[in-house]
Amino acid sequence: MDWFRLDSDTKNHPRVVSLAHRLRRPRIHILGHLTALLCCVAEHAESGALKNIDDKVIEEWAEWDGKRGTFIAALISVGIIDAKRRELHGWRKRHEYMIRERKR
Repeated sequence: MDWFRLDSDTKNHPRVVSLAHRLRRPRIHILGHLTALLCCVAEHAESGALKNIDDKVIEEWAEWDGKRGTFIAALISVGIIDAKRRELHGWRKRHEYMIRERKR
């Protein structure tokens, strides 16, 4: 069974609050989208690198039901996805144990 870390302050993290405001969605809905995304990242992009993952796929992983391109643009805008490296912010640091275990 795979796992990923979801910190207790995620609901009130400034990036999550900003994402909810940008997308005009309740924070609880945004948490659902982010959790769905993180589940798929843990399974299919364990390093957190998304450069080889199409935007459409990322939005599908997140179960995004809004206008195509809006969710990914907002993730980049608020810094959840690092635009230069095209990876989830802080993923490697928070999940180095999972990454190390999979390589064994």
